[in-house]
Amino acid sequence: MVAFFVPFVSLLLLLSPARADQTDPSPMVIRLQRVPGNGTHFYVGRLSVGSPKQTFSVLFDTASGHVLLPHSSCMSKACQKHKQFFPYKSKTSLDVNSNGLPVQPEHKLALGKVKRDAVSLDFAQADLGEGSAKAVLVKDRVCIGSEVAPLCTEVDVMAAVEMQHRLFEEMPYDGLVGLGMGGLSAEAGSDFFSRLVASNPTLVPQLGMSLGAQSGELYVGHQEASRMSKELTWFPVLHPEDGFWEVAVKQIRLGNRTLDSCQSGCRGVIDTGASRLGVQKDSFEVLRSALATATPLVGGGCQGEDLLFDLGEMTLKLRVEDYAAGPSCAPQLGSLDLDPKEGFAGVYAFGEAMLRQYYTALDWTQRRIGFAPAAPRRVPLSRGGSPAPGRNVHKQRQREKAEGLQSGRCLAAGGGALRSKPVASWKTSWEGWPAPMDLSSARKLASSLGATSSARRASGRVLQAAARALVEAQEHLGAAQLLLELRDFGVEREVLDRRLTPSEAEQLFDEAAVRLGHAYLNANLWGNAWEALIAACAQPRLSQPLASWALSGLASAAERGCKAATEPLRQVELLQGALDAEAVWGALPRERREGLEIYMALSLEKIGRVKESKALLTRIAQQGSAERRQQAEWALLVQDAESPTATAEGREMRQIWDQVAPTTSTSLRSGRTGAAMGGQGRRKADGLDGAWPVLAMLLLALPLAVPLLLIGR
Repeated sequence: MVAFFVPFVSLLLLLSPARADQTDPSPMVIRLQRVPGNGTHFYVGRLSVGSPKQTFSVLFDTASGHVLLPHSSCMSKACQKHKQFFPYKSKTSLDVNSNGLPVQPEHKLALGKVKRDAVSLDFAQADLGEGSAKAVLVKDRVCIGSEVAPLCTEVDVMAAVEMQHRLFEEMPYDGLVGLGMGGLSAEAGSDFFSRLVASNPTLVPQLGMSLGAQSGELYVGHQEASRMSKELTWFPVLHPEDGFWEVAVKQIRLGNRTLDSCQSGCRGVIDTGASRLGVQKDSFEVLRSALATATPLVGGGCQGEDLLFDLGEMTLKLRVEDYAAGPSCAPQLGSLDLDPKEGFAGVYAFGEAMLRQYYTALDWTQRRIGFAPAAPRRVPLSRGGSPAPGRNVHKQRQREKAEGLQSGRCLAAGGGALRSKPVASWKTSWEGWPAPMDLSSARKLASSLGATSSARRASGRVLQAAARALVEAQEHLGAAQLLLELRDFGVEREVLDRRLTPSEAEQLFDEAAVRLGHAYLNANLWGNAWEALIAACAQPRLSQPLASWALSGLASAAERGCKAATEPLRQVELLQGALDAEAVWGALPRERREGLEIYMALSLEKIGRVKESKALLTRIAQQGSAERRQQAEWALLVQDAESPTATAEGREMRQIWDQVAPTTSTSLRSGRTGAAMGGQGRRKADGLDGAWPVLAMLLLALPLAVPLLLIGR
């Protein structure tokens, strides 16, 4: 979304920062969900404002520069359709003018009729058109990141008192967070990222973006190499004083045919607020006519040349399926009405269609943009074809059950056995799905998905019938492949071919997404299961029964992942994802949720975040269920046992712990010492990584073990 400010221009959108310190080069991860909006899609995340916090869904927009939310006083239709910001409900809100000073020094919020600065904003968006808004400035605390360890800063929020036109009415999110550079900000107090960096001196001013078919990530503070298939190629930002993240384009081609030699200059703007490729109005018809040569294929799909943007050291490519869609393969372009007199000439907005193909890195310090081909998000399944029916399934399940009881894989349920079962009706009911396909045909379709274009064009109904057949035969790898195809492509094809209404498609997408996660889980691919179910739980209109089933699987995936992960930070990420989803849906049984929180507390202590660990354990010890209270109390005693002021009870607890877990108690101490010493000590404690789930299981089993030990005495 390209934005301009009128008297003092303000741009939108809130950013997500990350903590980057010298001992931890990992970026903060802001998870994004792809949501539909009037025939287009946008990647949306969450932020909170004020105290007590008010939570909003926001678009993280690289082509604007401010945080924009609807003010509670706004009566425009667009404001009423979205969640509004109520400053009077926040203890930390302060009405300010553009100079950052209070509107009324004697009052936090302006009272009565008072003269105050207002901001006019004009927007041009490649998908939803143009729009304008008027806003006042409200200084408040804005936070992003996890519930356990959010990253916050104080910023002047653009609180819109008027929002006009289709753009704001149809946007499928509440507000915007601008990730543009300083040139897009009207005044220093409203530049979110600059404020964030100033408030957090250790924060490395970099962003990375990875967008998938239905979800994505925004990385703050560092780049994520696992999302790239090659190293980044860097390009200088063109006209950084303007504030846009834009690169110089040397030539535009369709196959071998040159469409624009860019003699007068062309530029590509990174625009996460656009779904389709945006094209300046005076170049729109030329490009649309060229792309209209794409032709439909028998059975669905399109055939055509690649659209190429030559940057010099690298060429960005859009395939025909990225720019053409529908039965007639119509070009999917958005028109940008930009004034050449203001210096906008030869502008192309690289929106979702382009950004899904490439990992994109933004570097504030060196004013540069990096591109790398995106690493495949699909994990190769059934490389040798689908497994034979029932092959080793029973033995594998028996092994997993035994391992879970011995090592604490399911420790969130307490004692090893899962007490939270998936919603039975969703496991056995296939209401609305076609009858299962014959098994041999289903296997053939699953094994050919990655190899033939005809399989890739299978209708949604065919994919449903094949997936159902393999699920019922317990051939989970093949079923996952089919459900992935159905979720990412099949549902959309049904809508384009008018076989499903948008509401029917939404329901099918949600069910396919949850079934996909459970297929991965049953195939023992916990990483795939966790990612699929995180994406499913981010769907805003997920039904409560589906949410319960999704959360049950997500908790199991997180627990399995913590057992397999060798990096404690990864354990924290897995558990935090499950707990964040639970905070939204509240669908897990209380004891299961508290079990995850205890596991999270132990993992936080392992990486040196002892204060947060103690806070979690203290809350459970005071407010948890009877069994969880006891476990949390014992965990706190273990943590306190090495303190110089440890109580006699604490020291006795340490002695008992040493008897119950003699092989891990020394490592536990070294882990705590390493956390206190910093990065060097933490690296020495990494030898405990593999034993950490065992350690956690022993702690949760301690209330049962200790009475036996005491009796033995």
